[in-house]
Amino acid sequence: MMYLPHELIQLIIDELQSDKTALRSSSLVCHSWAAYAQRCLFSYICLAPSLFGLSPNPGPSLLTRFHNITATAPHLLCYVRILEFDPTNDSVQYLFSDSTSLEELRMVNFVGDMSKAEDVITAVLSLPSVTRLTVREGPCYPAQIVPFLRHCPQLRSLTMSRIMIDGLADAHATDKAIQLCTLAASRLTPEILADLAENVVDATQLRSFSAQFHPFFYDQRRIERSVPIVQNILKAIEGTLENLTLDICLSQPLPKLIDFSRLRSWDLYIPTPKLTAEKPYATAEATLNWLLSSLESLEASSLEYVTIQKLPITETCVQLASRVDGNLSKLRNIRQVFVMLCDAPKASAPAKDLFPLLHKRNLLTQYSRTPSLVDRVMEASE
Repeated sequence: MMYLPHELIQLIIDELQSDKTALRSSSLVCHSWAAYAQRCLFSYICLAPSLFGLSPNPGPSLLTRFHNITATAPHLLCYVRILEFDPTNDSVQYLFSDSTSLEELRMVNFVGDMSKAEDVITAVLSLPSVTRLTVREGPCYPAQIVPFLRHCPQLRSLTMSRIMIDGLADAHATDKAIQLCTLAASRLTPEILADLAENVVDATQLRSFSAQFHPFFYDQRRIERSVPIVQNILKAIEGTLENLTLDICLSQPLPKLIDFSRLRSWDLYIPTPKLTAEKPYATAEATLNWLLSSLESLEASSLEYVTIQKLPITETCVQLASRVDGNLSKLRNIRQVFVMLCDAPKASAPAKDLFPLLHKRNLLTQYSRTPSLVDRVMEASE
């Protein structure tokens, strides 16, 4: 059999990371191939049955099958970097209680009794290697998770998403605010975000911040309550912010809230709730006006990537987009602007007609889906 250097095997496996079938076949080639393939196959493990449309206790369960595999090959547990699980299943803590490689936890789909999850959450959050936590898709109060965060002072990234609870239980402050590098809040009520900012996290060193409230609710009063909360978080950041994602219009131009010296990426989702029949796109127009006011004095900023999502094609929005085009084209460091048009009935004009200056400089990319960070880098490098 022909011998291949380990470096070459690693490159081959890296090219197959998104192809699970090919990885499984590669793991059967020989021992050296198996080690590299298994690292990819087991780097992400999902032990949340409801994500697969399964009942909470199917037979044999996902956990039972995973336990049987790792019982015969315990080294596979060392390959797990990301664990997605339902914390109401207490078997998880026994599998990963001694893990030194687990880096990210994703708590999802709480289908059981939360009182049974306390030991599980405490055990996994206490692992010193865990630096990223996501809590989403379940009837769990974030206030129920907050007390456990004191077990994870090394946490650097926190994401809270799609937690369908209105209002909070009594706030629980941690012993010491957790200094995060990344904070992402998606489809949460403003009160939940306020509780996180006031009682849980230290936002002064945030490098990435995302706050998205649409389309979870179109209640304008809730949107208005979220504005001062987001602004307070932005004001607390001490010049470290590099990536920002928002889908609300703030009451002040962005340069008055943050230090733009390090901001490289700004994603702005244009909210398009049809609040009134008279002015169906009033919120979108207000957001574009806010964008314009924020761009007025940023010619020398470090901003490289701008994404404008769900831009509606109305007469007023088209006029505002033309002015945005002029301001963005003046940015010295801009590398790419990504635009996704709203699926409005009159959305026939391509983005290049709305942003001719950017298009002329080959800085414009129109998307029909949300561009990822990889998309941005690849587009900018071509």
